[in-house]
Amino acid sequence: MPSLNPLQLAFLTMLESFDHLLLVDVPDILDSEKSQSVFEGTLTDVSKKQARIRIDTSALENSLQYNTAKAYHLHRKISIVEKNLLAMKAELEDIHLAIKTDLSVLSKKRDRLNVWAKQQSELLSAREDKAKETDLAITRKLNLQRTWNNIKAFSQL
Repeated sequence: MPSLNPLQLAFLTMLESFDHLLLVDVPDILDSEKSQSVFEGTLTDVSKKQARIRIDTSALENSLQYNTAKAYHLHRKISIVEKNLLAMKAELEDIHLAIKTDLSVLSKKRDRLNVWAKQQSELLSAREDKAKETDLAITRKLNLQRTWNNIKAFSQL
């Protein structure tokens, strides 16, 4: 190798240093840049996923809040309806008891009515006989009166 002046020697040293940097540092630089790019991509993906999950979480929280409120209101309505149902069942029991009592009283009244209707029918049947009996008694009384009057008239002669 020819002899180099100090400037050339310094340049050669720089070239060797640069060559060494190209061989050693460039792959590390490229790996670092690639790693940084992958890292940035991963960070972006995670950020996007996180944003989507936040939206989903917010929607689910709203849904949960709505459904919880709706369930609470339905539970309150059910409680009111159950109370009303119990009151209606009690009222129905009272009505059934009143119906049972009314049916019992009605049955007794109908029995009495049937007895009286039978008695009335018998009395109406007997009425004709009584009318004939009464007419006969009147006729006999009139005959008795006439006969008595005739006897009195005859005795005054």
